[in-house]
Amino acid sequence: MDNAYRYLLEKRSVSCHAEATSKAFEDEFVSNKTEIANLRKAFLARNLTLYEVEAGLVDQICAGVF
Repeated sequence: MDNAYRYLLEKRSVSCHAEATSKAFEDEFVSNKTEIANLRKAFLARNLTLYEVEAGLVDQICAGVF
């Protein structure tokens, strides 16, 4: 019973945090529509996904390029 109670408290805490940060995240994207559109166009032009760009940056950082 104790574990179930702690689980529910933790789940609620995480849900509240997600709801609070979701609004801030959305607001940031709404204010940068032009930049987001330009980024999307660049990814499409190079046939890249965000995951691939991120993996490339990690590889460059590990190689000492950044």
